[in-house]
Amino acid sequence: MKRFLPIIGIIGLFTVAAGGITYAISGAMESYIIALLWAGLLILLFYFYVSFPELRTLLTLRSAKYGANTVVMIIIFITMIGVVSFFTTRYKVRWDLTKT
Repeated sequence: MKRFLPIIGIIGLFTVAAGGITYAISGAMESYIIALLWAGLLILLFYFYVSFPELRTLLTLRSAKYGANTVVMIIIFITMIGVVSFFTTRYKVRWDLTKT
């Protein structure tokens, strides 16, 4: 069973991704898309339940804490860039720096 756990996790990720991509393409939440998303989520939930001790030791490492901090900083930076971009496109102001 331990040998197939990574494969089960990858299958769950691909199933959720397939449901998301299918929804993005079709634009309507149909029953088969809901089935794909739920199946993928249940497979991922099973994967996390079975491999919880390994995940707990992996997440308590120092590198995981630093990596999470880096991801949070990147998200904050991208959000700041997005807010600045939103305001610059919404409120167009031109300054004439050449006049005396």
